[in-house]
Amino acid sequence: MVKIDSVTMDDDSTTIAKLHTEVREDIVKHKDNNHVKKGFADKLYKLKAEKSYSQLSTKVIGYLQKCFSYALSQNSSSVSDLEKNLKAIVPHAFGDHVYCDSRWCQFMKDPAQYKHRSLPYGKDLCGEDLRKDLDRVLNVYIVNSSDLVRIGSSQGNESLNMVIASKAPKAKHYSGSNSFNFRVAAAVAQKNLGHTYVSQVHKENLLSPSRTCQIYGAKLDRKTQKVNDRAKTKKGKLERLQRKEKRAQKTAATEVREGSTYEKGVGLSMSSEQCKNEIPEPVLPPDSVSLSEGSYTRVVFDIETTSAYSTAEITQIAAVSGDYQFSQYILPKQPICRIASEKNSPYCKKW
Repeated sequence: MVKIDSVTMDDDSTTIAKLHTEVREDIVKHKDNNHVKKGFADKLYKLKAEKSYSQLSTKVIGYLQKCFSYALSQNSSSVSDLEKNLKAIVPHAFGDHVYCDSRWCQFMKDPAQYKHRSLPYGKDLCGEDLRKDLDRVLNVYIVNSSDLVRIGSSQGNESLNMVIASKAPKAKHYSGSNSFNFRVAAAVAQKNLGHTYVSQVHKENLLSPSRTCQIYGAKLDRKTQKVNDRAKTKKGKLERLQRKEKRAQKTAATEVREGSTYEKGVGLSMSSEQCKNEIPEPVLPPDSVSLSEGSYTRVVFDIETTSAYSTAEITQIAAVSGDYQFSQYILPKQPICRIASEKNSPYCKKW
């Protein structure tokens, strides 16, 4: 018999009500870390959709979510410290550092040279309406700081669910088969013992595990451990954030070229006229024309690219010939690198 004093879960009230009714009334519910962070991001995206704030881009939302995540993880033992850090998030983003702490705010150490590393062009956010709405979103979490201090994580449960899904895929009706119990047992053994559980099961049943099975299981365990260790490092977390930002940029670039084709239920929100748009004919290169002697015109041109690498794409073509000028922008399929953006953007000249 195992006595359960607390559970870590999302904000679902049905499960905890059933536990209080059928198990014990003194069971305490702790909020789940991942669900709280995702709920915070969802509120920001909802605010962006309702008020159409152009400043509230995917990058800015990611920055606010990162600050919110740091506040939760660095103040897990003090309600007052957590409340203070949550109050400082919005003012810090708007350039007001009254509530900031020197432990994490670099403005307190070097105000003259400070700029935001994760906000667009390193500039502060602006707009009283945006600030009030962001304060309103954060105030919900500030009021419930006492609940967020006792925050837990259900990541272990999600990990076990993935292992079970690999043994008993949801696309197959294994729950109605005789092998389902063995599949779940194999997933639990892999979670607790690692991939070498097959060899250990053989030994428990007085069977001789093959050397290939032992070597392969140990190899998978080393690979898993290596991935887990790297994910905990600062470099691994930074790479994960960069991959997430790159996916968001790719989706945004695609929607600029093709429209909102990746939104949920986009087909229901489009009118019948919008659905009738046909794919335009391909643009063919012009026919080559031979030039005679003395008929050449001097043309000076320049291009801008997404980066300095060989895989760079052209973003602008400009040319001058006498009194004639030409300039054309092109939407690239890949994101513009930070160095190219800083060199070409007029907002970054002073940096």
